[in-house]
Amino acid sequence: MRIRDTLQHIYFRQLKHSTSPFLKQIAKGVRNAESYRLSLVHGIADVYPNIIKADVRYVFLAITSQCNLRCDGCDYGREFMPKESLDLESIKTILDDLKHYKIPNVWIYGGEPLIHKDLPEIVAYAYRLGLHPTLGSNAVLLKPQKMDSLYEAGLRQIYIGIYGIGEEYDKYVDKKDRFAQLEKNIAYITQTYPDVTIVLSWLLMKPTCNTKSLQEVVDFAKKYSIQIGVQLVHYDFPYFNDGKKEELQLYEEDRPQIYTLVKRMEQIKEESPELIVNSKQSIHAIPDWLIEKQNLEVPCYMYNNIWVAANGDVMVCQKNSLLGNINETKFRDILYTKEHTEAARTSFNLNCSRCHVKFDIRTRQHPKTRRKYESSIIPIKYIENN
Repeated sequence: MRIRDTLQHIYFRQLKHSTSPFLKQIAKGVRNAESYRLSLVHGIADVYPNIIKADVRYVFLAITSQCNLRCDGCDYGREFMPKESLDLESIKTILDDLKHYKIPNVWIYGGEPLIHKDLPEIVAYAYRLGLHPTLGSNAVLLKPQKMDSLYEAGLRQIYIGIYGIGEEYDKYVDKKDRFAQLEKNIAYITQTYPDVTIVLSWLLMKPTCNTKSLQEVVDFAKKYSIQIGVQLVHYDFPYFNDGKKEELQLYEEDRPQIYTLVKRMEQIKEESPELIVNSKQSIHAIPDWLIEKQNLEVPCYMYNNIWVAANGDVMVCQKNSLLGNINETKFRDILYTKEHTEAARTSFNLNCSRCHVKFDIRTRQHPKTRRKYESSIIPIKYIENN
């Protein structure tokens, strides 16, 4: 096992979810070391792009396209891949191949993965193989009995989509009283399983681009001692849209609104550095990511990723570079081919349709971009006037 593989195994199994202050500091050191390595690679790649190769560390496994919510900006399970899902044996074969290639991390999501009847067995199988499973979910169905079974299976990290607090959330998901159930579920997890890491994936879109919405999610996170990861509304993804009334996107005329929000976010990051997981550089960069969209040139990190769709498609990311389908070719035979290497370099060099997926890590791991956003880009004149 390579030194990096050993360190990552120790990090995920013994350090990352520890409540010990000492082990938390060691975990932070491991993260900093990996961050430095990636920054070095990305800096060299600016001059020698062929240094980039397929180096998969994360596999995103969409085990079903079905969902229990009807979010305004999402087409999953409706116009996009209706009624698709991966069967248990196919998923186990993929997980076996991850172990074979020493790929440590599997993100299990959908659609809504809690709908899949075999989810606890999938998590348990991944954990027994020595993999590190993360659940990406809206968590409305994550009631105590379900959480108990997943914890017993080995689940220790959950990313929960959050689109507002209270009525704002229920309006976006087009279902009544869902936020109340979500809060009950989060309360149970944090009280019963303090070693489970929860990150609220807060969607920044036009309806939530205001300091009131931000403060509400901050207060909610503090109430349950969990973290926030800021996600930006997608503008060109196959399963997202601009909303029923095309009200989700942000444009040049929205800069004042964005600046006001980001200014407050910068203050929160300074006051409580661990509360928002995004780096200060990526927070500074949010106005440009939202407004410049495809015109912002920051190398893509997806050479470290593989996405397996609910219909079996295998891609470097959710929108580019179809490599094959597990219903036609074995998963392990799709990875690390000439086509895979070419797709990895294509994405890093932005020879694709472009998007802002992983905008946080892309901002902080690319030396030139990191330097650009080391300080706030909000105009001084604007700050003085507001």
